[in-house]
Amino acid sequence: MADFRLLGPVEIWANNRRLPTGQPRQRAVLAALLVDAGRSVTPQTLLDRVWGDSPPRGARQSLHAHVTRIRQVLHLVDVGEPPVLVWQPGGYVLKVAADRVDVHRFRRLLAQAKEPECPDARRAPLLREALALWRGEPLAGLSGSWAARTRESWRQHYPEAIVTWAYAELRVANPEPVISRLTELVGDYPLVESVTAVLMRALYAVGRGADALGQYAVIRRRLAEELGVDPGPELRTLHQAILCDDLDAPHDRNAMSVAVRHSTPAQLPPDTPGFVGRAEHLTCLDAHLPGQQPTAASTVVRIVTVSGTAGVGKTALVVHWAHRVARQFPDGNLYVNLRGFEPIGEATAPAEAVQGLLDALGVTADRIPPQPEAQAALYRTLLAGKRILVLLDNARNAEQVRPLLPGAASCLVVVTSRDTLVGLVAAEGATAVRLDLLARGEARSLLAGRLGWHRLSVEPQATNEIVDLCARLPLALSVVAAHAVMRPDVALSVLADELREARGGLDAFAGNDPITNLRSIFSCSYQALGSEAARTFRLIGSHPGTDITVPSAASMSGVPVRQARALLTELTNNHLITEHTAGRYSAHDLLRAYAAELADSLDARSDRDSAAQRVLDHYLHTAHAAARMLEPHRETLTLATPHPGVTPTSFATDAEALAWFMAERSALVATVQLAAATRHASHAWRLAWILNTFFSRQGYWLDQAAIQYTALSAAQRVGDKDGQAHLHRGLGRAYFRLGRHDEADVHLRAALTLCKELGDPVAEARVHDSLGFILSQRGRHQESLPHFRRALELYARAGHPDGYAESLNDLGWSHALLGNHHQSLFYCHQALVLMGRLGDCHGQANVWDSLGYAHHGLGHHGKAIECYRQALQLFQHTGERYLRAETLVRLGDALLAAEEPEQANAAWADALCILSDLGHSDIGLVRARLRSVPELPQPPTPASRHLSRTWPDEDGAER
Repeated sequence: MADFRLLGPVEIWANNRRLPTGQPRQRAVLAALLVDAGRSVTPQTLLDRVWGDSPPRGARQSLHAHVTRIRQVLHLVDVGEPPVLVWQPGGYVLKVAADRVDVHRFRRLLAQAKEPECPDARRAPLLREALALWRGEPLAGLSGSWAARTRESWRQHYPEAIVTWAYAELRVANPEPVISRLTELVGDYPLVESVTAVLMRALYAVGRGADALGQYAVIRRRLAEELGVDPGPELRTLHQAILCDDLDAPHDRNAMSVAVRHSTPAQLPPDTPGFVGRAEHLTCLDAHLPGQQPTAASTVVRIVTVSGTAGVGKTALVVHWAHRVARQFPDGNLYVNLRGFEPIGEATAPAEAVQGLLDALGVTADRIPPQPEAQAALYRTLLAGKRILVLLDNARNAEQVRPLLPGAASCLVVVTSRDTLVGLVAAEGATAVRLDLLARGEARSLLAGRLGWHRLSVEPQATNEIVDLCARLPLALSVVAAHAVMRPDVALSVLADELREARGGLDAFAGNDPITNLRSIFSCSYQALGSEAARTFRLIGSHPGTDITVPSAASMSGVPVRQARALLTELTNNHLITEHTAGRYSAHDLLRAYAAELADSLDARSDRDSAAQRVLDHYLHTAHAAARMLEPHRETLTLATPHPGVTPTSFATDAEALAWFMAERSALVATVQLAAATRHASHAWRLAWILNTFFSRQGYWLDQAAIQYTALSAAQRVGDKDGQAHLHRGLGRAYFRLGRHDEADVHLRAALTLCKELGDPVAEARVHDSLGFILSQRGRHQESLPHFRRALELYARAGHPDGYAESLNDLGWSHALLGNHHQSLFYCHQALVLMGRLGDCHGQANVWDSLGYAHHGLGHHGKAIECYRQALQLFQHTGERYLRAETLVRLGDALLAAEEPEQANAAWADALCILSDLGHSDIGLVRARLRSVPELPQPPTPASRHLSRTWPDEDGAER
C-alpha cells in the first residue's frame, strides 16, 4: 500500500521506498489534493491554495502540468490498490483511502482515543500510533499563505493529542515516556498550562517532586511576564498538592480530561423566524467556512464584514447563516452585541466585550488579568487551534473590533455594522459584504412568511404597494406585517392607504419599542455624523432626483466638490446613502423621509430655500452645457449667473453630455417640477426648453409632454410670454408624437400667435416648420409646402443659416412625399452642402435620410442604401434613437427592393429593438415587414408610408 505524508515533508511512500514528488509547486498541488482526498477540488481552489490570490499568468497551464506529473508518480505505485487522480465535473479527485494519508489517519486515531468508552489500555497505544505520524513541521518546505494557515491549524491539535496520551500513560503507570516527550514539548508550548500540568504529574510519579515544582515556577513567571496573570486553579491546586506531598494517581479519567477541555460556548441568538432570500450573501459567507480558501490570503485570521443601512437585516442574515453552519465549528460559537448603533445606551467598550468572551470560554473571574492588553492576549491564547465562530454584531468602528479578533486561521469572525469598516478591510484583509434592500420578490416572501400567501394573493396590488411604501426595507416590512397580524380582519389595501397617507413621514413605523421604531433606528446612524455630513444628509431629503452626484451635492450644500465628495463618503460609510454606481449616490424613500423631517425641524427656511435655489441653478446650467455639446448650432439661451456655491458640470465630449442626460433623466424631470412648485418659473421653462432635444431624440415623449405642461403652467402664472411661446411649441411637438394631433395643432397655433406678437421671426419660423410637419405626417403634403416656404423666408430674413438649411431639407422631404423626387434631390443637395459648411452632423443625417428616400423613389436602390447608411452612422454619433429606427426601416425597404432580403430583415430587426425599447406604436408595422416579404417590392408612396419623420428642434436643428 502507498502512504501519503503531510505531517512533515510532503512525501509518497510505496513498498518501503520514497517516490519522487517533484519541485515545491508540484508538492503543493499534491498536498492541496490530499487534504481533500476522495473529494472534488476545483481548479480555482487549487490555484488559490498553491499561488494565492494573484496567480501569475500561465498558472493554470502550470497546474495542468503538475497534475500530469502527479499522475505519472501515482502510476509508480505497484502495491495494493493504486491511487488515481481523475477529473470529475467540477474538479479533480485524488482517489485514495483517507487512512493512507497521515493527517486523516491522525484525526481518526485521535477521535477513537477520545471516545468515553475507550479503555486506557487501548487509548495509550492509539495515541502513540497517532503521535508517531508526526515527523516534524507539517507541510515542511511549502511556502504560501494557505500552507502557513493549514500548518498552524494542524499544529494546534498536536499538544491536545500529546496531553491526552500522557494522561492515558500515567493512568496505566507508565510515566517515563511522558517525561521524555513532554520535557521537550513544554518549550514549544510555554503558555499551555495543560502541558505543564501533566509533566508535573509525571515528574512527581517518578519521585522528582522538586523538578515538578520547578516547572510550576517557570510557567508562573512566563504567564506573569507575557499575559499578566497567575496560573489557573488546576495548576495552583496541583502545585499545592505536590508541596504537601499529597497527590493521588490520576485515576479519574474524566477529571483529568478537564485539563484539556474548554467549555464549548453556544451563544448564538435565536434564528430569525421566516427568514427569506439573501441567497447570494449566504453563498458568500459559505465561502469562508473551514476548508475554504479565504479571500484575503495576506492575513491569518479570516474576517467577513457585513455592512448595510439601518433595518436592512444584517443581524438576521448572519445569525440565520450561523445556525445553518454551526456544526462546522465543533469548538462552539461566540456572540457579542457591541451596541455600536443602539437607540438607547452606549456602545460596548472593547475591554468589556473581551471580559464577556473570556467568561463564555470558561475563564473564572480570578484568572482574568487586569490589563486590557493581557485580557486580549489570553482571549487569543484560548482560541488558538480552536474552530470557533465569532459573531461581532453592531460594531461602531474598526477600533472597537480589533481587540476582539482571534489570532488563528481556525476561527472565523463575522462582523456586522452600519459602518463600512474599511479599516478592517485595508489593515486586516477582511472580506466586505454589503447588504442592500430586499429584492421585490424577497420582500413579498417576507410578508408571506408573516401573513400567509393566501392573504397576499387576495390583494396582489395592495401587497406590491406595501412593498414599495416600505422601500423594501426588512425592518419596515416586519413592522407593517406585525400591524397586519394584529388586525387580521383589516384588508391589506387599508394598510396600504394608511402608509400612503403617511408618505413623506415615518409615523406609520413609529412605536414604543426603540428596537422597531424607524426614527430611533435611523437616529443612531445620523448621530454618528459630523456636523457638515449631517447637514448634507438633511438636504438630501429635498433633492429633486432619486440619486445625487458629487457636483450636485456640492451645489446643494454650497461647498467645493472635493469637500462634497468627502461628505458623501462619510454618509456612505454610515450607510445613510449608497453609492450604487461610481459617483452616483441614493437613499431609499424612508431615509429620505427621515432626512426631510430633520431638515424641517433643524434648518431655517431661508437655508432650505437657498439650497433649493442652488440645486435649480446646478441642473439648469449643467443641462444647458450638455445641450450645447450635443447640438453646437443650437441658439444660445440667456441664463442668469448661478448663485455662489453652485458647481455646474462641464463636458469634454458629446458622449459625456449624452451620458449625463441619460443618468439624470428622472432628476431633470423632477427639477422642472420643483422649479414650478417653488415659483421659479424662469428656471422651469428654460430647463424644459433645454431638454427638448434630448427627450425628442431619445423618444421620451411622455416625459417631454409632462415637463412642457408643468413649465407652461408656471410661465402662464407669471405672464412670461416668451416662455409660453417656447412651451406651446414644445408641447405641440410632444403631443403629436403621442398621437394627440388635435391638441398638438392647438398648441402650435397658440405658439404662432405669441411669436408674431413678440416679433421673433426665428421662433415664428420654427412654428411654421412644426405646422408643416404635422400636415405632412397626416398626409396633407401639398398643404405643408406653404409653411415650409414661409419658414425658409423667415430664416433668410433673420440671417439664420441653420434654420434655412433645415427648411431646404423640409421642402425636399415634402416633394419626395409628393413623388417629385428630382425636385426633392435639388433641395436636399443644397441643404447638405450648407449643413456640411456649418458642421451640423445631426442635420446632415436628416438630409442623407431624405436623399435615400428620394433615390428609392427613383429606383436607385444602391444609392438609397448608401444614403441611409450615411444617415445611420451620423445618427449613431449624435445619440439619436427614434430617427435611427426610422432610417433602419427605410434601409430595410431599400435592401428588399435590391433583392437583399436577409439584410433587410436584419435592418428591420434592429429597428424593432429600438422601437420596442421606446414602446412605440410603429412596432406592429415593423413586425409585419419581418413576417411577410412581398414578392414584388414597390418603392414607398405617400399613401402607404406610415413611419413618421421628426421635425426641427428649437433652433431648427432636429428633424
